[in-house]
Amino acid sequence: MPDTFQNRLKQALEIREMKPSELAELSGLSKSRISQWVNGKFKPMGDGLYKIAGILHVSESWLMGNDVPMEVDRQTLQKKYEACKLIEQCYGSKAYELIEQFAKLDEADQDKVKYGVELLLADEKYSIKKESKNA
Repeated sequence: MPDTFQNRLKQALEIREMKPSELAELSGLSKSRISQWVNGKFKPMGDGLYKIAGILHVSESWLMGNDVPMEVDRQTLQKKYEACKLIEQCYGSKAYELIEQFAKLDEADQDKVKYGVELLLADEKYSIKKESKNA
């Protein structure tokens, strides 16, 4: 069975021993909308996808047919989200973007980036000048 949204939705419903009508009731979405998804006429977007993935306890990405684990550790995701928000609040959105990019590098390239940053910070314009006290 190819990894399509339709097939993954059917598989998740079967694993959770849930009928489409139960999914509709639990999600607050219409039975006809769930039916359209089960029959492959449409794919959910945004909130609909998030709702049904949460109810079925599966990853949104897995549900869309991607090659990722079926179940998602929501507690770990919540911790990552909180850490990301803190970084963004303290240092801005660019800092978070840099961390994401940095994490994709292998160790040797991470060392190169660290060295480059150290060189930049050695520049006089980044040094902290201590004000002398005139007493």
